[in-house]
Amino acid sequence: MTPKRVPLLIKLLFSIFIFFLALEISARFLVWTLKNKNEVSSNETYTILTLGESTTADAGTFGGYSWPRKLQENLIEHGLNIRVVNEATPGTTTTALAAHLNEYYEKYKPQMVITMMGVNDSPNFWYKNYDLVHDTNPFELKSFRILKLLYNLPAILKQNTVRLKANISASPLDYEDPSRLTEELKKVSLETNRFKEIETQINDFLKNKTDEEKGRFYAYIAHSIQPPWGSPAPAFDKTYYFHRLSLSKNIYLDQGLEISLLLANILKKNSDCKSLVDAALNAKIELSDVFLNRVSECLPQEEAYLNRLYASQNINFEYRNASIKPTRQNYEFFYNFIEEKGICWIAMEYPRRSASDILIDLQKKQNPLVFILENKVNFINALRSNSYEQIFSDNFATDFGHTTEFGSKLIADNVATKIQEISLSSKCHLPSFGH
Repeated sequence: MTPKRVPLLIKLLFSIFIFFLALEISARFLVWTLKNKNEVSSNETYTILTLGESTTADAGTFGGYSWPRKLQENLIEHGLNIRVVNEATPGTTTTALAAHLNEYYEKYKPQMVITMMGVNDSPNFWYKNYDLVHDTNPFELKSFRILKLLYNLPAILKQNTVRLKANISASPLDYEDPSRLTEELKKVSLETNRFKEIETQINDFLKNKTDEEKGRFYAYIAHSIQPPWGSPAPAFDKTYYFHRLSLSKNIYLDQGLEISLLLANILKKNSDCKSLVDAALNAKIELSDVFLNRVSECLPQEEAYLNRLYASQNINFEYRNASIKPTRQNYEFFYNFIEEKGICWIAMEYPRRSASDILIDLQKKQNPLVFILENKVNFINALRSNSYEQIFSDNFATDFGHTTEFGSKLIADNVATKIQEISLSSKCHLPSFGH
């Protein structure tokens, strides 16, 4: 290379460096903007952060009347300038919530956190380092967003994967009578000739549709015919069948992957779990915490495989062949975090249950900013004059299930009463309730 060309090469490399640096800064600023778009100054409003799984989440069937939404309505009725932000995720665990706690805190800067959590915990799914708050080093090569974009660019350009959070119940395409179809599918068994006839009708309808349209329609059917959680395992075989058909078209809708793993475990089809993982990895979609926990439940003896999978996702989760669940340790993590930040915490028990030993031990710490709340007496009283079905939509946890609108209001009113009680002591700097 001639001496004259060296400065030119240096200039070219420097220009390329500046270009990619500008792209990286722009990408990180965009992510920061999206994460913080809902933030408000603590001087303007009091913020309550609610955490949990599907019994708390604004998602799926229960999103319109989750107890956090009912709590928000209650607080508005009292004329209180309190905002309830809900980061609950269906299927999540205390392990995942602990891993993201600092992220949620930085996003909302809440003065109070309310949790109802633990029912989905698995003894194999643990937070890798309870001393760490941040999941990644922002200067690690694999954390650069531009490199992630370039890595996933082939899949994006091919459009071979669609992962949407849209409600799949709104995707029946132009099928003549979708509700009649799903009602009939609920009544027939997977092995019957009538099921095969219906499947033939579906295939004829989808003959000229795109893979995305086929995947959406299969996902719609799976969602529509799913029996209530807590039903006998064989009742889920058709739901699982149509979820797998949807995934076969590389359509990942409304937790289809997570639900498929859960159903594979329920139906004892554990051999399907690795193929589901491989499909997700090949599609280069981001694997959710719920997905990774479901894998640990579906492949409980695959320690080496699971830890390789977790490592490939650049996350602080690990497999442990443990005889106990991580619930207590995760609650301790929550306690230490909340104590460090000086914010209030209402640790709430599930409906119809007495406070667990974990909650009782929290109470024994006598921290003036930590409060325990049961939902036992309010639900026992409600069940005296109302049927179970008026309060719960299923019995996935045996003694309780996902709440109806009425059941969600029972929880919300109980929480509001507790907040009002706390406000009288001025411990958490809550606004005063109107009369």
